Amino acid sequence: MVLSIPCFEYWLLLHFKDTTKRYQGLHRRSACAQVIEELKRHLPDYRKNDPRLFEKTRDRIPDAIERAKRPRPEGASSTEVGRLVERLLALAATADSN
Repeated sequence: MVLSIPCFEYWLLLHFKDTTKRYQGLHRRSACAQVIEELKRHLPDYRKNDPRLFEKTRDRIPDAIERAKRPRPEGASSTEVGRLVERLLALAATADSN
């Protein structure tokens, strides 16, 4: 199962905006490079492996989950990371209640 198309950063972008854009390689720029460029409009200091990334996006997780659930046109970018995060949050809640 592919978690995100075209890349993980699409999941991060959904923390800030809803988009059904179909990111594709264009003029020697990969689809992922385009997503990262758009993400940096919201997170100007974004870099992969940023140890503070979670704290920078934590408050927006519910928005990202809801946006990721919305139907996408065929061929549009998509992500299943929201489903994974929902499951992890449910497991954490269950563990906390025990």
